[in-house]
Amino acid sequence: MAVNNQQTKRNKSVSLILFGIIFLSTTLGSISALTMAPTCPLKFFYNFYNIFQDGISAILTRFFIIHLAYSYQFVYPCLVAMMCGIFIFEFSEFLTRYQKRLDYLYVTAKRCPSVLLESNDRDKMRDDIRLHARLFETMRQLQDAISLICFAFICNQAITLFCFLSDYMLTEDKDLSIPKICENIFIIVSVPSSLFGISFCASGIRERHEKLQSTLSLLIDTLLEDHESFAGVILSLNNMRKKPFPVLSAGDIADMSPKFMISLIGTIFTYGLLILNLK
Repeated sequence: MAVNNQQTKRNKSVSLILFGIIFLSTTLGSISALTMAPTCPLKFFYNFYNIFQDGISAILTRFFIIHLAYSYQFVYPCLVAMMCGIFIFEFSEFLTRYQKRLDYLYVTAKRCPSVLLESNDRDKMRDDIRLHARLFETMRQLQDAISLICFAFICNQAITLFCFLSDYMLTEDKDLSIPKICENIFIIVSVPSSLFGISFCASGIRERHEKLQSTLSLLIDTLLEDHESFAGVILSLNNMRKKPFPVLSAGDIADMSPKFMISLIGTIFTYGLLILNLK
């Protein structure tokens, strides 16, 4: 029952985030299309350079093209981040459940180690050892599946941030229009939130893995008091402890952690301002 409630809450959270992305894109895109000044250079671009004159056809064309541009520039990267974040978060939930099983074994071994020698508990321990191997393999497959995707996503968001910074620094106050403000708002909201969202999901796996390693160490220390009876189990647990899960990375280049995302954004702003101020 509790698992179903948690799944329902996660589904609601995902739906709310998805609705927020689409609502923000639709609202800001509509405002941009309706408030674009006649002399705005972007108007000629969105109207295919005066192929469509002013009127309903021009407004509808501009409305469609702006939403299309918002979709592939901003919405699609956010959806990619959300998809990868869901995969990572679901795997971290598996680790949480596995952690609870190991906690139960540790508590049992600490209170009454002889109980673990019974056939039922021995079978459960073997199942837990096999499950660790499956989780390790699943983690490797997850890393292989999303590594390049996350690398492309981070590169795209970094370029978007640099272009936003360049455009903001080089745009004079008199040239600042409502469509440009709407675009900047979307970038400020979507890019950092998507970067930090996926990094926090990835860091959750690392935290759970560290707890898992700690529980394994405590369990091994407890069973060592009667090492003759648990020799095979201790050997298996040692092998589990020596086999750490792969660290989620973007293309085996960047570690997907909040610290890296902060340093990435800081580097873009620091060196971006330096480059833009060079004469």
